[in-house]
Amino acid sequence: MAWLKPMLKLQSASRAPSRFARSAAQHLGKKFSPVFEIRSSPGKGLGVFATKNTPRNADIMRDPLAFRAWKGEDIVERYLGFIMLPVTTRQNILKLSVGQTVLDYRAIVDETYPRDNDYDVFKLDDINNTNAFTIAHDTGLAGELFLNACRINHSCIPNADQVANEGTGDLVMRANRDINADEEVTTSYIMRAAPREIRQRELSERWGFTCQCPACDPGHPFSHSHERRLHALLRTYKDSACYLDDDGRLKSAEKWPYAALEQVAGSFRRRTELLTEHHSLRSYTREVYLGAFEVAIAKYKLRRVRSDLEEALKLLELTIQAERVYFEEAIARSHEELYARLERGDISGV
Repeated sequence: MAWLKPMLKLQSASRAPSRFARSAAQHLGKKFSPVFEIRSSPGKGLGVFATKNTPRNADIMRDPLAFRAWKGEDIVERYLGFIMLPVTTRQNILKLSVGQTVLDYRAIVDETYPRDNDYDVFKLDDINNTNAFTIAHDTGLAGELFLNACRINHSCIPNADQVANEGTGDLVMRANRDINADEEVTTSYIMRAAPREIRQRELSERWGFTCQCPACDPGHPFSHSHERRLHALLRTYKDSACYLDDDGRLKSAEKWPYAALEQVAGSFRRRTELLTEHHSLRSYTREVYLGAFEVAIAKYKLRRVRSDLEEALKLLELTIQAERVYFEEAIARSHEELYARLERGDISGV
């Protein structure tokens, strides 16, 4: 398991009546029952497998936090926090996979620290680097260990995604397509939208293995079509550098002429088409919908054409739907309120 792309922090928002359907996962509520088991995965050690048919957008696991390590934290201070955990938790963490060769550091560790624990100090650091999920907090980034989620193996076309959770500290893994009973659950350790050569290099250098999923196997028919899709997607991102800022938002939208906005809207549509062609890429659509929404609103402000407002409403609806899948409730509520205002023709503050 990797230090994955940081999750967006949930922002507080007031509750408003919603006209949008909730995802299948949210009907599970507090009575959620795990639909997975951990067992041997051929050639990969342990893995996570579905125990029953699991529909798209349903939760696979809600895994409680086992240990948190702040980014940049001194590794000895980290270890001192680790030894305060229950014995069973410590034992289970130390059983997690190690991505690098853990050397004998006893000769270089300061003698003020217990020498018998020197090995575990550095092993814990390695385990964290190999298995932790990166979670964004108000005080900074933390690598967080979840004992079940850490057993999920990699695929460049995973069938499950990490989603934000509302304040419980649990890590939620959600199906991004229908998963059959007895099928292995996978996630991506890296940027899955990168071309094969980049993916393989990162996996080899950091985790020491070569991915053999259908997207990476040159002999698999899917690999060629998916690679073409990713290269086309990469071109759209390169082309967007002139009109999007680092957060993926439209630069100086109020200064764009209508014809130029039309062209940018076409680029967003092409990117959306590419992202929705395969289940493993759909988690990126929310940012694209938001960018396209800004373009549609900018077009409407220039000419007040009703069709531009309708396009903006549709894009905002798609954004909210994506947020309900990947970010759950809180982050979508402010956009629901905005939707209600736009339906009334109120574009103040947009």
